[in-house]
Amino acid sequence: MTVRLIRPSDIPRLKAIASHYDFPFPDLTNPLYFAKGVAVKGNKIIGSGFLKLTAEAILLLDYEDTKREKVEAINALFIAAKMISVKRGIQDWHVFVKDSPSFEDVLIRHYGFTPCKDQSGSTLHLAIE
Repeated sequence: MTVRLIRPSDIPRLKAIASHYDFPFPDLTNPLYFAKGVAVKGNKIIGSGFLKLTAEAILLLDYEDTKREKVEAINALFIAAKMISVKRGIQDWHVFVKDSPSFEDVLIRHYGFTPCKDQSGSTLHLAIE
């Protein structure tokens, strides 16, 4: 088994492999995909792997502040971080919420996050537009 860089001629086979998964084939011309390889045995592509730059969103709030102050801080930080992400070409964020279903619900209802399909709901994703 060898690993090599993806060639344009590999794309149809990779799309056929990807059709068995529950997500669209990525746009590998996007510069956020910085590592793109295929595993080959003989002349047969066995699999492929890609690395894409994304952002992990981290939020720290002082538990002693009022709920209103925390909501205002979240709103201001969300807007600022989204603007910076757009400027830098970042297309999505991942958030890991630990032991707080109510906060997950807030992120989903008010900020547009979606649960990752392969997780129990503790990992959320937001596409930046």
